[in-house]
Amino acid sequence: MKYSEYPSYKSSEIDWLGEVPEHWEITRLKYISSVNDDTLSKNTSDDMEINYIDIGSVTTGYIQSYEHMKFSNSPSRARRIVRDGDILVSTVRTYLKAIAPVLAVHNNYIASTGFAVIRPGVQLHSGYAKYALLSKYFIDLVESRSVGVSYPSINASDLITFSLALPLVDEQKKIADYLDGKVQKIDNLITKLTKVIELLKEKRQAAVDNITHKESMIYSRLGRVVNLISRPVNRVVDKEYTALGLYNRGRGLFHKMPKKGNELGDSDFYWVQEGDLIISGQFAWEGSVALTSESENNCIVSHRYPIIRGKFGLMDTEYLWAYFTTREGGFFLNENSIGSAGRNRPLNINTLMKENIPVPEIEKQIEISEIVKSDKKDKILIYKTIELLKEKRSALISAAVTGKIDVREVA
Repeated sequence: MKYSEYPSYKSSEIDWLGEVPEHWEITRLKYISSVNDDTLSKNTSDDMEINYIDIGSVTTGYIQSYEHMKFSNSPSRARRIVRDGDILVSTVRTYLKAIAPVLAVHNNYIASTGFAVIRPGVQLHSGYAKYALLSKYFIDLVESRSVGVSYPSINASDLITFSLALPLVDEQKKIADYLDGKVQKIDNLITKLTKVIELLKEKRQAAVDNITHKESMIYSRLGRVVNLISRPVNRVVDKEYTALGLYNRGRGLFHKMPKKGNELGDSDFYWVQEGDLIISGQFAWEGSVALTSESENNCIVSHRYPIIRGKFGLMDTEYLWAYFTTREGGFFLNENSIGSAGRNRPLNINTLMKENIPVPEIEKQIEISEIVKSDKKDKILIYKTIELLKEKRSALISAAVTGKIDVREVA
């Protein structure tokens, strides 16, 4: 669809924003919204039941999940009360782009203090605010202004100094209504493709279970069939390094923004090679494991990400990854993650190495490995399609909330 532009434009006097429609205003977020208004009091009853939203519960645009618990069992970060119409913006691990609107169904849920809870004022329509904060330019600002390497963060007080391009409220509503319809259609397509990936996962897990759940199955301590890999990085101050991060539930890994050696912080780092199995030391308990491919050669991970590889002739690394994505494999990752305070449960790699795991004949492991490789090819195509759809969604949102296109008549 070809969109019209507005009749006339003016300079926003902000380089990254460029020109905006003549009748729009440029306003800092702090003048049209409030932040972190409601917090649980120190006198909250231990028996109070809450629905807790943590950083890992949120993806770009959506609250995907929550944890139901008593307040006495909640992490100390479970403090922010959210209301319908608020927008959650993650201020920690900002590379995850965890920004999402709070819907009516989430009213009075409790969010982590790792979020800035933005509450639109009378001059800011909540639907428009949702899209303005999900626009590429806003997300890029959050990421670029964050500090830290392994866990980049930004203060809420800095976040609300960012500017938005703002039409009058009636026009904001028209833009939001139009985007709601268009974004929903794109998201429906993404959902269908995601279900295909889930089906591939279910078939793979069933194949692993079929091979490993036999009376004749041989078990061995993990440490006897794998090597714990260490390839220390000797940092060069002005050389750029690309660190990796892992998604949860076996959803793969991502490349962080390159950093120079003197910007990497105090962590120890290790080189990654194609065919490594990387485990997130912080989030292994929720299935955060990944295999590396050729594109991860010469990338690095911090000491918080153990690297293992199967010993030749004993353990196929791809089979092991597939095993860890099953319920049984996930159980071992969970059992060896210490603590019970919310999501802060670091993996004890030493005790994990002592767990007895099923070791099928190498030929059977290779059968699973072939399934993993086939799935990977299929998922690459599916993920490419999903990324194109996400890019289309992002471009449409950004163009609409910066006035680059006029959707008033089609809304």
